[in-house]
Amino acid sequence: MDMQHDHDHEHDHSAHTGNATTTSEGMDMSSHDASMSHGGGMTHDAGVFERPDGSYYYTHGAFLGHVVPGSMFVLLGTWWLLSLYWEWLTVTAHRRRPFISRAWYKVPFGPPKLRDLPLEPILMVILPLFGILGELWLGHPSFRHLYEDDGKFYVDNINDWQHSAMYSAFGSSAAVNLIGYYLTDLPASTEKAFLSLAFLIQGVLLVFHLKGPPIEILVHLILVLIIFATFAAMMVEIANPYSILAAALRPYLTLLQGVWWIQTAYIMYDSNPAWNPFYMGASMMAPASFCMHMLWIAIACLCTLLIVRFLYSIITGQEVSFHTTTITTYNNNTSMQRTMAMTADVGGGGGGKGNGTISNGGWGVKNGGGNGMFSLGDDDDDDDAELGGGVTGGGGGGALEMSSLIPQNRR
Repeated sequence: MDMQHDHDHEHDHSAHTGNATTTSEGMDMSSHDASMSHGGGMTHDAGVFERPDGSYYYTHGAFLGHVVPGSMFVLLGTWWLLSLYWEWLTVTAHRRRPFISRAWYKVPFGPPKLRDLPLEPILMVILPLFGILGELWLGHPSFRHLYEDDGKFYVDNINDWQHSAMYSAFGSSAAVNLIGYYLTDLPASTEKAFLSLAFLIQGVLLVFHLKGPPIEILVHLILVLIIFATFAAMMVEIANPYSILAAALRPYLTLLQGVWWIQTAYIMYDSNPAWNPFYMGASMMAPASFCMHMLWIAIACLCTLLIVRFLYSIITGQEVSFHTTTITTYNNNTSMQRTMAMTADVGGGGGGKGNGTISNGGWGVKNGGGNGMFSLGDDDDDDDAELGGGVTGGGGGGALEMSSLIPQNRR
């Protein structure tokens, strides 16, 4: 789905051909006869004009119409990734509560007013609003109309209504975030549910946008797969709010979507013979290119985690270990299993001799021996503590505050 008006691109091409027109049958097709008269070239039925030298251009869409949304998704995915890593490192280092993934993140630095401001949702409301105004109002008088005089839809701006529907979905998701932040508490995971709905709406709109020559259909089909995978990943994130891996899927797939939007722009509008719309080699190479993007983005996400952990240790003076243990609790009312990850090296080492246990129904945690490591199991040793009390580590370890360790509600 292009994020820029198709009619603008058609106007640019009409300047080259001098006689390209738009038929009343569809907004993406130029007149076949008019295009044939240009230098002996030919126009494919799928809306692609091929020049005598073998170069080509599409009579619909635009380069910037793919690069701009791609860049926005890259920025959003990068923000989510960095914020997620910083949140996880902070929670893990402090050990006062379990990590819980969020639908949006606050700015971690700066003055208190900036850190308390829900900047991400505010921008996610404003930017789609400007997108809708640009699509349907600003500078496009005819695009304010949905119907022709004969009662039929005004087909020249159908794409703009589709884009506006997508903008509305993401804007509505951000509005729900603001409602939950300023006005009232919302049911658990409501914000994530609305964000996943926005991705689902984007995918549905793009499914019905599949048209054109084989390579165009293929690159947009890959986008559909990414978007639906993002929706599925968010369902996993909602079901596993304490998992850093589940939470990392959303920024990873958002980055992948943004990069593929940009790659699609170069495939379709760079007029590279290797990406000729009807060349079978192009259709075979596109999936390979996509898989390489999947691989290098995954490696980049892992490297980013290592870099952020290194910077965190420099800024805060705290080392965070990736060695984790799992604490599983069971709610007696719902029999729901809750899992949270904590750093293993709670104690500071040394040869302490006190073992502490926490009891809460059917689960227990034991601070073992002198190395301050957590291990699951039952223990009959001393220093029993109820949930909400304190656990004293052996030897060189300190005290671990347990009052807010297991939350009652998912966010």
